[in-house]
Amino acid sequence: MPANADEKVAELLKPMLKKRLFVAMSKAIAPPEDLLRFVAEHLTYMNRLESAGKLFASGPFVQEGVLVGDGPTILQTETIEDANALMQAEPLIRGGLRQFDLRPWELREGRMTIVLNASASSF
Repeated sequence: MPANADEKVAELLKPMLKKRLFVAMSKAIAPPEDLLRFVAEHLTYMNRLESAGKLFASGPFVQEGVLVGDGPTILQTETIEDANALMQAEPLIRGGLRQFDLRPWELREGRMTIVLNASASSF
């Protein structure tokens, strides 16, 4: 690669956020009907992670008729070991109904918009 191309890449990368996160790709290893009885416990756990500021985003891939299946969870932790511990404690994984692959990820590009509804005190 020519030096000017390296310089251009460095210039483009310089202002980027480069936020280190950890992405767990979860895969159901049990039938959807076996997961259903644990959905409330799963959602409660994920809501606690969100409230603690450790959950950046999470949700299932859309599958017709499947409430909880495969999907990504993006965690905001200091280390991959911390992220792994949080995933190991997730009820569907702890119960042997899901497996996951965890990898470090760097947020560089994207756009987030926050909408404030002052009359409803919500955003």
